[in-house]
Amino acid sequence: KGKRVDRQLQNLFDLQANSAAFGSLVDEDAEVDRENEFKFDKRCNGAKALSKCTKWSSWIKRQDAGRKMVTIPCGTCIEMDITNKRAQKLAKGLNIEGKLLFGPESSVMIETPFVFVQGILEVSSPKAGTRVPHNAQVKFLLLKSRGNVMFYPDEGGPNKFACGRTKKGRKEVPDGCNMHNMAFVVAGGKLDISA
Repeated sequence: KGKRVDRQLQNLFDLQANSAAFGSLVDEDAEVDRENEFKFDKRCNGAKALSKCTKWSSWIKRQDAGRKMVTIPCGTCIEMDITNKRAQKLAKGLNIEGKLLFGPESSVMIETPFVFVQGILEVSSPKAGTRVPHNAQVKFLLLKSRGNVMFYPDEGGPNKFACGRTKKGRKEVPDGCNMHNMAFVVAGGKLDISA
């Protein structure tokens, strides 16, 4: 009796086998102070570095997705092999520095407070003549988190100081960019969606 249910505002990005729809939320009042635009990191995402992909189902078991941000490292390709729409809960966010590939058979929901794409997020279409289940779909459910989401570019890449820098003694350290809440950020990365 009397249970109070707080409803969280959630954004849902739904990429279906026959359509691709992405929304973009922009805080027009937010101050943007970057000394350079974000650049694609070829060192992490060259063809040679990403020629072989590891299956998500085996790779994610070695991650601490409940307590840490899940990061696909520079030079690593992960192929989503979930086909039963099972939710993948990434409580502390998803950061793609390498490549995350969703094949045409992928059918999954990623539940996370944010997605950072510094590398490649690819949703591929089936090859001609290949049958794909009509209900195969990839969904991102962005969950509201406590406080703002801070984005820190990969320190080994060309975007190290894209969010600014702070001098600490004789050393300069990169600043983070405040992405507010429920962020889907493409920062120097690529979205390759063939639906």
